[in-house]
Amino acid sequence: MKHDLIPHTSVTDVFNCVLEACVEAGTPLCIAYSGGMDSTVLLHVAAQQTAHPVRAVYVNHGLVPEASEWAAHCQRICRQLDVSFTALDVVVDATNQQGLEAAARMARYGALRASLAADEILLTAHHEQDQMETFLLQMLRGAGVRGLSSMPVRNDRGGVIHVRPLLNVASDTLRTYAETAGLEWVEDPSNTQLKFDRNFLRHEVLPVIGQRWPVAARAIARSARLNAEAAKLLDGLAEDDLAGLVAGHRLEMGRLEELPMSRRKNAVRFLLRRWEMAVPSETQLNQALRCLFDARGDSQPEAAWPGVRIRRYRSALWFYAENDDPLAQRSVVAEAYHWDTQTSLDMGPVRGMLEFSHVRGEGIAKRCIDGPLQVRFRTGGERLRPTAKARTRDLKNLLQESSILPWMRGHIPLIYSGEQLLAVGDLWVDAACAAGPAETGHQVQWTGHAPIC
Repeated sequence: MKHDLIPHTSVTDVFNCVLEACVEAGTPLCIAYSGGMDSTVLLHVAAQQTAHPVRAVYVNHGLVPEASEWAAHCQRICRQLDVSFTALDVVVDATNQQGLEAAARMARYGALRASLAADEILLTAHHEQDQMETFLLQMLRGAGVRGLSSMPVRNDRGGVIHVRPLLNVASDTLRTYAETAGLEWVEDPSNTQLKFDRNFLRHEVLPVIGQRWPVAARAIARSARLNAEAAKLLDGLAEDDLAGLVAGHRLEMGRLEELPMSRRKNAVRFLLRRWEMAVPSETQLNQALRCLFDARGDSQPEAAWPGVRIRRYRSALWFYAENDDPLAQRSVVAEAYHWDTQTSLDMGPVRGMLEFSHVRGEGIAKRCIDGPLQVRFRTGGERLRPTAKARTRDLKNLLQESSILPWMRGHIPLIYSGEQLLAVGDLWVDAACAAGPAETGHQVQWTGHAPIC
């Protein structure tokens, strides 16, 4: 049975006000529940309202021996509050260069987001002191206005809506609520370990700041909001600067070359966030853009940082996440495939899929296909006559003249019957094998591949 409503209108009213502003009535809520005091208050307040179904999720990082006991505690509290409960186990990458804190956070949010139903909203118990800590950590890392925006009350990213309904509530107010309501919570001993930056701020720095400036948390929250407003203005400027220049993950350099470096950087950071790619440090971005924009027009420079690679071809920049980089994929994909033409051939996310459609007067003539075909990729020296009136040409030259991306030329499927090159993807059919007007042809359908031009 749910507990009676505890008369702490400051916490409850703030919660209800935020939900009313950020979430449609009836939308299911998923509470990130660690068992600590903050998330226990959030769960308790959420369990009192009736406008939204509520469930709780506990994430076990496996970093402390008490984790299983905490999971059992969380399950017991949820049972008391008549709230559905789920426990998730995650593996934290202890070798992450950003540190154990960041690795645990990434693992936790990855698990939470993956567990959400399509219509669920994720709620976390971040409060005013958390906002203050985040702001100071970002400042000490040299962050710009976006980093100093810290945490928004509502964040929409990657199809997930994340709401922090207690963000403007003081930590002391949450403790008063918890003690008055007689709530039970667990204490994580790692929260006192000063080797973690956030803990050092919390225990060694913030008490001193609070003594000197009692309203520091409220003032910093205001600064975060002002920085968030500035970040929105910069996003608007980036959208104006990028108008008409972006197609897929391709950026036409165009008028960006006429803009000062500060606006180029702003535009590229905006695109990286939109595409959910890793945003580099200031030094990395400065070096990357100088390399890409200052190179000769006939060169093919590239720039990279962990998780991202950018390649330039002619007047456009192509952005690739690490796992989507065609050059990186070249070393791990097959060199050739046998293709039963009665079925489709899946060659992976970079090379895509091949299949035939049967038409009259187009494609590869039926007379040229005798049993299974072989799909190979360029090794050099391939030749093709693209039309009946054309001469036989080097495939290398045809690809160059068609502005095919250099790093994709080695991924274009070459369709062979024995040693006869029949077709190059869906770009060309060799004239000697092309179906005549009265002949049945096998037209190549090449889909699902990475962009080639």
